[in-house]
Amino acid sequence: MVLLKRDSWTLPGLIFIKTPFSNGGGFWYNCFARKLVSPRRCCVSAQRVGNTKDNVMGFLSDLFSSATPLERDLIANYTAFFESLGMSHATANRAAKGLLQEAKQMMGRHPELTTEPANFGDWLLEHETKDIKISDNLRKKREEGVRDENILWWWNQPPLSRCMIHVVDKRGLFAIFKRAIEEGKSTEMATKWVRKYDVCYGEPDMPDQTQTGEDAPLPYELKDRINIYRINRNKTDPDTFRNDCERSSSFNAIIRKEIKAGRI
Repeated sequence: MVLLKRDSWTLPGLIFIKTPFSNGGGFWYNCFARKLVSPRRCCVSAQRVGNTKDNVMGFLSDLFSSATPLERDLIANYTAFFESLGMSHATANRAAKGLLQEAKQMMGRHPELTTEPANFGDWLLEHETKDIKISDNLRKKREEGVRDENILWWWNQPPLSRCMIHVVDKRGLFAIFKRAIEEGKSTEMATKWVRKYDVCYGEPDMPDQTQTGEDAPLPYELKDRINIYRINRNKTDPDTFRNDCERSSSFNAIIRKEIKAGRI
């Protein structure tokens, strides 16, 4: 884990945010993509990286010798970011390749991603009035506060870049859960802790969701706006922000309240 002293830390297209815990301190757990000036930008996690065994890394080295231009850009961006956090180049590069491998595995589980047209966000908006399924899906997202520019921000990124974000979010949620367990919380309480201090993204109307109503998953299209909100709250009123998280049923409930109030 890499610990920093500031409440938020940024790189071009990247944001690192501090999350408050019950002891009044903080814990750096995740990094979020924001204002992606290029779809090749990506977000990374500083948690649980650099621990893969050398023989697996050797395999990854061979694998990435034939990487595509996008994959090489992602590796380069991740590597540079990890180095800026104090990692050696070798460790940072291994971590970046490991994250990319996870994202590629996710791509493999969702072959439909490979058939998306370029600038898929533009395509979705163009076909919104022509396809009832697209129209219905986007209508539900707009009910959550999603705007056209949010659809473009998320869906115009290459599928692999979006998969990288999914991988990082999963690691971030696990990092909060692990920290809560280490503080002595039960599995049930740790799960609630995760929901209080990080966003759960997904499709709000997916079946078999354990969280519903105000606590239900939020569309990924909102991620950029949520990141900006979190940074501003951490800078301007961190104590009140922490208290809001502790009192709320979930972080998602806070976000929905703030969207309705026009503050996100």
